[in-house]
Amino acid sequence: MRLQVIVAAALVLSSVELGQPAGALAARADLEFIGVGVGSAATQIAVRLSAGASYTVNTLPASGDRPHRLYIDFTNTKLAPGTTDERPVAAGAVERVRAGQFTQSTARVVLDLRRYQFKLTPQTSAIKIAADNQ
Repeated sequence: MRLQVIVAAALVLSSVELGQPAGALAARADLEFIGVGVGSAATQIAVRLSAGASYTVNTLPASGDRPHRLYIDFTNTKLAPGTTDERPVAAGAVERVRAGQFTQSTARVVLDLRRYQFKLTPQTSAIKIAADNQ
């Protein structure tokens, strides 16, 4: 399954399953890795899971000193031991990446965005986010 969503300054509410048919998500996934790469055109964020999982994507507008935020909730997912819980990003469209166990069965990844345009690309047991640096 390959889906691309482009968002520019709008609230996004979506729900997608990674690599599993609807209703087939019995096994728990572990959120194993969050990678950050800053290129000249975009900041790339890769989130890798141990198995397919359902997730929802939401955004929050900037408010006061809080930047625009993109957050992804992975259901039936635990944050794997050793996964970085917060990582500042020195340059590019993403200011900071955070991860945590939002509820007992939901892992959350939050991107604090300097720029509010991004592309989301789900893969079998991963999701890639490209935030436009331009």
